[in-house]
Amino acid sequence: MRNISRGFCVFCPMYWELDNHNIEVRLRESGTIEILRWDEDAKIVYIPAGLSQAEAIWSIRNLLQEKIKSAPHVPPLQLHVFGRPWALVPQWRSKSCYIKNGAIYVHASRFKSGTGQLHVLEQELLRQKVIELMGKWEDFFSCILPDATFRKNEHRPFSVSHTKKKITFDKGLVRSSMEQIEYCVFRACCLYLSVEPKAMDAVIHQCFPSARLFEKILQHEYKRYS
Repeated sequence: MRNISRGFCVFCPMYWELDNHNIEVRLRESGTIEILRWDEDAKIVYIPAGLSQAEAIWSIRNLLQEKIKSAPHVPPLQLHVFGRPWALVPQWRSKSCYIKNGAIYVHASRFKSGTGQLHVLEQELLRQKVIELMGKWEDFFSCILPDATFRKNEHRPFSVSHTKKKITFDKGLVRSSMEQIEYCVFRACCLYLSVEPKAMDAVIHQCFPSARLFEKILQHEYKRYS
């Protein structure tokens, strides 16, 4: 069998394809095979230089099978935001969290289940969503809106201050569906821009078929909403 160290620098990585996986193989002078990392973003394996490629592949497969068998069953971590549960998926590419294909992707360094950490994640997602929606209505009305601010408010889902040039949203909106949040952002933007009621109603009729339901929910959840 061919020795995999022949013709290669011991410290230069190689790249193999194993069972439809692209793995980075790093050689070392002695020792045993070690799986340094094996996830969606990277698969890195240490292999002693004196081992043949066939032996290395066989050993890697065995290690992976043992790892799968011995791994405890852990239910997927979830976060309940925007009116529904989402699976939390660790990722390495971006330090910011984002929603894609029905899941919330979080940088692996922040992937913790503590209550405080999840609360921070909830508010980050809410801020992202509100800023995205305000940009949408800025384009629609051809205007410039102030930056959104957030605070806990049990009385109103949003408040507007023309003198301070502020639109403030309740942090608790993170419990609402995305459609209901968009409705609140739209109403807040209309209030800030002093949009005529007829013009506002026309957009509501066209874009928010569930507006009556949203109004009932908001009146029930917020004491001073009108």
